[in-house]
Amino acid sequence: MNRAIAILSLLLALSTGWIFFEKNQLDEIKNQQGPTKPQFGGTYVRAILDDPTTMDPAFVTDTTAAEIVAQVYSRLFRMDSNQKPTPDLAKSYSVSSDEKIYTLSLKEKVRFHTITEKSTLSANHGREVTSGDVKFSMERLLSPEMGSPHQELLGFIEGSDAYMDGSARGVSGIRILSKYRLEIHLKNPYSPFLAILTTPALSIVPREDALHYGKSFGQHPVGSGAFIFERYIAGEEVVLRANLDFHLGRPYLERIRFRIVKSDLEQYELFRQGRIHHVTQIPAHKLKDSIKKGRYRFLETSSLETTYLGMNVNMEPFNQKLVRQALNFSVNKRLLVKYIKNNHGMVAKGPLPPEVPGYSHGVEPYPFQLAKARELLIRAGYSFDDRGMVTDFPELTLQTGLSEDARAAAAAVQANLADLGIHLRLKFVSLSDHYQSIDAGTAPFFSLGWIADYPDADNILWYNFHSRNAGLSNSSRYANPEVDQLLEEARTIGNSEKRSAIYQQVESRIVEDAPWIFLYYPTTYFLMQPWVHGLENFAFGAAEVDYYHVWLSPEPASSI
Repeated sequence: MNRAIAILSLLLALSTGWIFFEKNQLDEIKNQQGPTKPQFGGTYVRAILDDPTTMDPAFVTDTTAAEIVAQVYSRLFRMDSNQKPTPDLAKSYSVSSDEKIYTLSLKEKVRFHTITEKSTLSANHGREVTSGDVKFSMERLLSPEMGSPHQELLGFIEGSDAYMDGSARGVSGIRILSKYRLEIHLKNPYSPFLAILTTPALSIVPREDALHYGKSFGQHPVGSGAFIFERYIAGEEVVLRANLDFHLGRPYLERIRFRIVKSDLEQYELFRQGRIHHVTQIPAHKLKDSIKKGRYRFLETSSLETTYLGMNVNMEPFNQKLVRQALNFSVNKRLLVKYIKNNHGMVAKGPLPPEVPGYSHGVEPYPFQLAKARELLIRAGYSFDDRGMVTDFPELTLQTGLSEDARAAAAAVQANLADLGIHLRLKFVSLSDHYQSIDAGTAPFFSLGWIADYPDADNILWYNFHSRNAGLSNSSRYANPEVDQLLEEARTIGNSEKRSAIYQQVESRIVEDAPWIFLYYPTTYFLMQPWVHGLENFAFGAAEVDYYHVWLSPEPASSI
């Protein structure tokens, strides 16, 4: 996609995420940015759309909370910008010849936070992170008393089932060898296991603080990350301060302030005024104008996200496959990508984005065909008048978020369905209310997106479509015994090619059953101030942003 920008050109290559500048543009940006040597100090201001639902890694399910968790906690591994696991707390690891035993060595002299919110001494007193903390954090995630939605992440570990059903006091497959070494025994070879260890849910927490705060630990997070939790004021802000004792050295920034601004238009206006440092939620027409002006830095890459409209398959009329298929034929996804996303994305074929192994090039997207939609609705038992309008279809309510893009997309879907005579009411709610009603099963028709925690088809297909996750991550309550069987079989196979072939079968069946209206795979992008440095873009979106390397050069006096 090419765009003309004043006296220079900007080529955004969506397939690779790279941005190419002409030499005069590079010189201009270099002059805007000031010094090239990293500088210490400054408060980084980031706007988020809603309050974090929790800051306890075991319960984080949204990107807003995950972005904060990523700064406060450390993990065994993190995912780099090339989607490869790289050591964080781990110093080294080895894998047995049968690929079932992982032996991990931890970095020494890594300490949990000592002084946290309101100058409070943490319950752990700033002690070292040990292999016992890894075992505690993993068993905490699996604990039946905790009820974490991420239990399935560690279901591959030997002894996890016995621990989760209460018949064992610990997980036999997590074995401490010494203060800094442990082994993890898997039931079967599973090639993405290291990638699983990079997810925010598997952040390492201190036993003392987790037990001290109990269920309120999510409001009083304590970790060993580059930033320390300082305060949270509901509806206003979350503030983190630099960890001066961080094991890699202190971060450049003094603080990060996450401002809660519930309108993407307001966020953009604050950004334009220089009062926040970068934005990711930008109405399409504003983004286009900002790129054309050339004042800001823009990073874009393909993502591991699928945006969709979910249908609760246990509720009428979505309990009929023919209806779900008809609705897929009724929505013009290409129009949404072109006008709502301003071509920052591509039409979705199914649940798997193209960058995920197992993606099937043979799956065809549902085309926009109102005639086919009518045919399917007639087969489902509905009647049409002479004008091609359905006469006995129930009114639907589509629940979505408050952002401008969400409103625009919902209005476009509303217009599409009106062409069939289907009345669609739109319900706009805050993100927290949105998630709660979907989890409770009270939202029959809703907009949502899934960003993969790691680049493997299992993370998308197992959590969204296996029946055992219905009402948890499986928001549509979809259940198909054949799909369940195939997903379970794939988890026992170490060979990547065989697993990919199974996932292609699974995706084809899911597309046929149509529990989602598959909309698009959006790109992930940042629009940032020219004095921001070191900010990397990830296919996983904001959840993987690492502010440790970010620094600020002097900004204009009229700014933040």
